[in-house]
Amino acid sequence: MDLKRNKKEVVKSRLKQTSAKIWGYQESETEGFDPVIDLMLGACAYEFERLSTEIYTSQSRILEKVAQILLPEVNLRPSPSYAVIHGKPLNPEKTTKKTDQFIFEKELPGKSSDKTEQKKLYFSPVPDFRLIDAEVVLMATSHEIIRINDLILKETVVRSEIHKIPHTNKIWIGLNINSAVESLINVSFYFDWFNNPDTPDLLKLLKISRWFADNKSVAIKNGFNNEIENKHNSETSDISSYLDINLKTEKRINQFFEDHFITITENILPGKRRFPEEFSDFFSSDDLDKMKDELYWIEIELPEIFPVDYLASTFCTPAAFPIINRRLHDSNRPYTLNKDLNIIPIFADDYFYSIHNIASSNHINYQEVPFRRVSDFAPGTYSVRSEGVNRFDERDAYEYIQYLIELLREEHVAFKSLGSSLIEKELDELQIIINRLRLSISKSKDLQKSTHFIIMKSELVEDIWLEFWSTAGAFSNNMPLGTACKNNDFDNKNLKLLTSTTGGKDPPDQVERISLFKNELLTRNRIVTSEDIRTTCFAELGNELKDVKITHRPIQASNRNTGFQNCIHIILTFRNDKSEIEKENLTSHIEKILTTWLN
Repeated sequence: MDLKRNKKEVVKSRLKQTSAKIWGYQESETEGFDPVIDLMLGACAYEFERLSTEIYTSQSRILEKVAQILLPEVNLRPSPSYAVIHGKPLNPEKTTKKTDQFIFEKELPGKSSDKTEQKKLYFSPVPDFRLIDAEVVLMATSHEIIRINDLILKETVVRSEIHKIPHTNKIWIGLNINSAVESLINVSFYFDWFNNPDTPDLLKLLKISRWFADNKSVAIKNGFNNEIENKHNSETSDISSYLDINLKTEKRINQFFEDHFITITENILPGKRRFPEEFSDFFSSDDLDKMKDELYWIEIELPEIFPVDYLASTFCTPAAFPIINRRLHDSNRPYTLNKDLNIIPIFADDYFYSIHNIASSNHINYQEVPFRRVSDFAPGTYSVRSEGVNRFDERDAYEYIQYLIELLREEHVAFKSLGSSLIEKELDELQIIINRLRLSISKSKDLQKSTHFIIMKSELVEDIWLEFWSTAGAFSNNMPLGTACKNNDFDNKNLKLLTSTTGGKDPPDQVERISLFKNELLTRNRIVTSEDIRTTCFAELGNELKDVKITHRPIQASNRNTGFQNCIHIILTFRNDKSEIEKENLTSHIEKILTTWLN
């Protein structure tokens, strides 16, 4: 609907033209109409403009309501941010668990006082990563030997006098490994080239690299260990895994970083030595005599087309893994269930994300089921509801009670004016009930903030302990590389982010729900056309995005044996209040999503 065509002045002009045509006047004579007629036409034009606006608003409200009803509930949840972290365990070995919590601190915005207020943000790792007490001490090429200081700082300790630049596409990694570690099997090495625009191409070449230890080939695989991949593959065969929102999130985030990881699949542990034998061909004996520490060396042979200029800037570590912004909440005290139906509110400072576990004193394993009717509830099941009951009207129970109180107050005054003593007595008692209701509602203001409830049905009286996840949404974004955190099971000295945190979103508002609804209808998790790309960008970035332009143009392929390739060029226009770092993080996030879907 074109609202400009229905402006009062435009409508009034059309009414005059139509009236002149019906009454047999020329259009030039309309200015001579009686002022009363002009006044009536103006009033009609005003009403037509108001009616047009109401119709347009109604169309928007109907679309919003349809999107609210038909959108899957998973799309209405907040999205946790994610990143990759470096963490060396204090014990010789450790397998990451979902319940591990890494605590960051971030400054709250909008504080005018001199003393800044910090908020704690909790992240948990993707589970089943095998971590060992090991770190990269030295990294070498045929041109130089580099010492790694403070995780990402590099210092050249030896430089070759023979080769001014690396003449082979090989890098050697010198590891300091805890003596209690017996094997490197299922250890995943993380690679990156910070602030390098060619990183995606370099990761593709890394996939076809060959690894050696003690001059013997080492079996490797791209991505993660088999236990992680088997868990993700079971999502399609196991109904409980298919409905697990945490597993879906872990799988999605692992896909973003899968190209950065190489996993050793062979039961090996290199021998300790000061340096590999090949170093004698590159460096002088005097320089090699300075290397006193005995390390575990791994040789990585990269493809011939790998740019030698990027060898020295390669970052590698065996102690990196993805983390997700989710906080685990435990019950300080048990909840006592009554027979039949029970409703338990969920309280959290952040956005509720999902239920982790419900344990009962009678060892009943409660299972989540979709909510239909209370009569259909089976014992040992529960449902999570948000904002009470999803009616086709926006009022929840609290608003209904407020409406009832106002209605009864008005009726009380009306009936009391009749003067009947019997009615006055009943109304006085009713007024007492109203006051009690008002008092109860004023005491339950905190309950209004809780938008999620657990509905459970029990056949007996028992105690349950509730564990659930929450997430900070968009607030946890944009923590930069190198941000430190704390965890008692890890060495906090180098417990730092290797990427910025990104991908966090608050629950969608009405405008964002329409974009999500459109994305569900058009794409169905597939990207085929340019419009699919546009829709996906708006669905993922929501109100952060102002406009998307998509063009097709040829580019020179990175492979020298290939000519020009067709390229989809996507131009994102963000809101003016976004900083350059925020724009880069959002662009990186949507690029990961589009790359995953297009592949």
